[in-house]
Amino acid sequence: MRHYSDTLETSVSYRASVPDDFLIMNFMQENLKDVSLAAVAEHFNFSVSYCSRLIKASTGVSFHDWKRTLRLRKAAHLLLSTNYTVAQISDSVGYANPESFIRTFKKEYHLSPSEYRKNKNRLI
Repeated sequence: MRHYSDTLETSVSYRASVPDDFLIMNFMQENLKDVSLAAVAEHFNFSVSYCSRLIKASTGVSFHDWKRTLRLRKAAHLLLSTNYTVAQISDSVGYANPESFIRTFKKEYHLSPSEYRKNKNRLI
């Protein structure tokens, strides 16, 4: 059945019962501030372990690493497109304290958030 699911005629769609990887990634982005693996799994009616494996298969990294990547990408975008303070951006992407955010951002981008904002704005 799996091999012929596109041609199978039934009242229940096979694809409708399995969320697209896109839907999971979209859910994570929409709930970035407080998303957890358990929340994603519950939302899509998956076990936590299955959801974890699905995310790893789709992204190549663990849920935690993917969440961090999404948070940092959004933070980098906010740094360049808004006048929010680093603390406001840190809070908006879900970090409990700005110091943790700054440390993680610097590890990824090799610049502090304020240095990143200054350097990128100079280039623009």
